[in-house]
Amino acid sequence: MQVWLATWAWHNENARFFRLGTSTRRVENNLLLFRERMRKCVSRTVHVNFLRTIGLALLISLLGSLAAAVSQPDDTTADAVAAAFVKARQSAHLSKLTRIGRNPFGEKICKHDMRMGSGLIEDVLYETADPTLLPDVAQNLAEAPDRYRVTARFGIGVCRLSPDASGKTSYSIFIATYESRWTSFWRIFWE
Repeated sequence: MQVWLATWAWHNENARFFRLGTSTRRVENNLLLFRERMRKCVSRTVHVNFLRTIGLALLISLLGSLAAAVSQPDDTTADAVAAAFVKARQSAHLSKLTRIGRNPFGEKICKHDMRMGSGLIEDVLYETADPTLLPDVAQNLAEAPDRYRVTARFGIGVCRLSPDASGKTSYSIFIATYESRWTSFWRIFWE
């Protein structure tokens, strides 16, 4: 809008000068003034757009950190479950597994969506008030030796349930073991 107004003003000023028979020197001065005004308008517009971009980036990063802070309790619970799972696996002297994310199945468990990706070997779903203690089914999953499929990864899903009458918070916990991605990919062609 500013650029259009500056163009319109320069055009009207020069049209008046030509009607009055003003010298070309005055028109050249006006042209120089017009160029200067245009440069200022453009630089002001670029500056404002730059500030808007910076503000938008700060807003997005603030919202991202807020979302991370909201999901943090479930993530710390998932870390506790993963530590107990790894400890049970080490006590059985089995190979170390790679962990898939921090709480990759948390949202699926909260929505009761049990569809999992390819490569799933075994899974366990249970509810508990103390996530650091593994029940027998989870302990058996951690200590299960490899059979036909070699376990390479594991994933945890934790969903906080509403507190019961006594005020204790319970968790719905999902633990899944997976093949390696490469093996899972090639199995598509084998089976």
